[in-house]
Amino acid sequence: MKRIFSQKWPICAAVFAVALVVRLAYLWSIRGTPLTDALLIDSETYDRMARLILAGKFHGEEVYAMNPLYPYFLAGVYTIFGASQFAVLVVQAVIDAGSCAMIAWLGWTFCGRATGVLAGVIAAVYGPLVFYCGALFTPTLILFLVLVGLVQLAR
Repeated sequence: MKRIFSQKWPICAAVFAVALVVRLAYLWSIRGTPLTDALLIDSETYDRMARLILAGKFHGEEVYAMNPLYPYFLAGVYTIFGASQFAVLVVQAVIDAGSCAMIAWLGWTFCGRATGVLAGVIAAVYGPLVFYCGALFTPTLILFLVLVGLVQLAR
């Protein structure tokens, strides 16, 4: 088991690095554009709910029909890094790069080395994953948490 882990570690780290570079380059390219500066519909709602949580004015009394975990995630990031939406995007880029590494690990575990490497590299450069880590939306966090659960089940 340790030998297999030691073989997977460098590949998963390389997938993580590639994914992180792609995501940070994307964030750098959209910085200061309406994609990062204008919060619309869902993003605005998540941001508003996070700010209410931080202000201690949200206690669950309002009906909330969207993903309830994401505003708490935003509030946590805002607490650590200040109320910076760009900081959230950087944190999401790191989380999403971790998702790509877990995809590589799971692919290798269940289908072999070549499949794992290919799956990880595809995830690292897959446009929709890169796009969603650059917006205040839930897919990045949901995918990460699902993959954490799958990795734990696989172990």
